[in-house]
Amino acid sequence: MSNKTFHLLLLCTDNSCRSQMEEGWARELASQNGYDWLEVESAGIERHGKNPRAITVMKEAMVNISNQESTKLANEMPDRADLVVTICGHTDEHCPVLLLLVCLPVY
Repeated sequence: MSNKTFHLLLLCTDNSCRSQMEEGWARELASQNGYDWLEVESAGIERHGKNPRAITVMKEAMVNISNQESTKLANEMPDRADLVVTICGHTDEHCPVLLLLVCLPVY
């Protein structure tokens, strides 16, 4: 792969559980496989803080997400992403930033 960074943006409603877990898995798999070109970020339509249960479950799976931040989606985030993945249908329907993008929902 070239030196170009591939930016993956994972979106969910609150950025508290599912998208946090997906970010953790993506970072872990990238690290295990030497994909230093992959940059992963998650965000939500709203920001509700991290779900303690998500942190616990991921810790049991040996993936640390405790240092990740719950982030509200900013208008520029999809612009810098090479791929935007929505984690739930609510995000597809209620996110004004995505109206002009072609997204493939994953849920």
